[in-house]
Amino acid sequence: MVDNPHDRLFKATLSHPGAARAYLRSVLPAALCAALDFEHMEAQPTDLVGTRLQELFADVVYKIPLEGESAYVCALLEHQSTPEPMMPLRFMNAMASIWEDVLRAEPERRRVPAIIPVLVHNGAKPWRSPVRLSEVNDLPAAVLDMLKPNLPEFEYVLDDLRVQDEEVVEARITDPILRIALLCLRARGEAPAASRFAAWVEYYRALCRTGNRGAREVIFWYDMGVSGGERSVLLEAAMAAEPELKETYVTMYERILKEGIEKGIEQGIEQGISKGEATMLEKQLRLKFGELPADIRTRLETAKAPELERWGERILSANALGDVFVDEERK
Repeated sequence: MVDNPHDRLFKATLSHPGAARAYLRSVLPAALCAALDFEHMEAQPTDLVGTRLQELFADVVYKIPLEGESAYVCALLEHQSTPEPMMPLRFMNAMASIWEDVLRAEPERRRVPAIIPVLVHNGAKPWRSPVRLSEVNDLPAAVLDMLKPNLPEFEYVLDDLRVQDEEVVEARITDPILRIALLCLRARGEAPAASRFAAWVEYYRALCRTGNRGAREVIFWYDMGVSGGERSVLLEAAMAAEPELKETYVTMYERILKEGIEKGIEQGIEQGISKGEATMLEKQLRLKFGELPADIRTRLETAKAPELERWGERILSANALGDVFVDEERK
């Protein structure tokens, strides 16, 4: 269950395949990445991972085919901002839930897809909880060693943002939206060193160049929310990057405080995701079909996330613009 601003920003960002693709390439071994067909990775619908998993996790699950193979792996991305001594067990329960749902959907299977568990941590202190399943077994080391062939074992991928220097995160992430989201998660509202302010101005300019207003709004709500009502470094960077919009940014900041930070983060993410998807979909439609009629632009601007997702899935197979909106035109 997504119940804090850190989880909300994590899920809002990593729910977009482009950001998730860039992220996985930054944390998985290069040899493994070469074996995976990231261009055809697919986000798994929430109902696929089951109600039980939804209650346990602020999860993001992706299905990634192997290059030249019919097999695929699943990447299970989870976020923690607080210690969790039973993290390996939580991952095991989530993995079992995914396998159950796969077998329910494909009962003829005799093998299940491999699942890569990945944990992103941005707690106030470095991660000290167990990373291997064997570490939560209540057995003396000698007995555990004897039972190794008979006990399940795995180790999740740990990406502890709080122990990484800002420059390290910057260097390994090239996607502008993902980069600034991870840096904001790492900072947790704390201002960086004064010597890094110019870098934050560039981070924000890169975010603006994406044209994704939705992503910008989501990140703003989060950063201002965790800054405890103080003028955040991202706000100051935004005003430095676009001084002509300084008054607009100050007004937005005041609106956030007036409406309530927690409520604003949730609403901002819901609205921001749809705005971001609409912007991206409009660009894709223009690239394929040319300039869009006014009624189509209006439809994109007012559409909800499920509609945008449905239209986005039709672009590749559509021969004409009407093919994308066929259901709506029949109504």
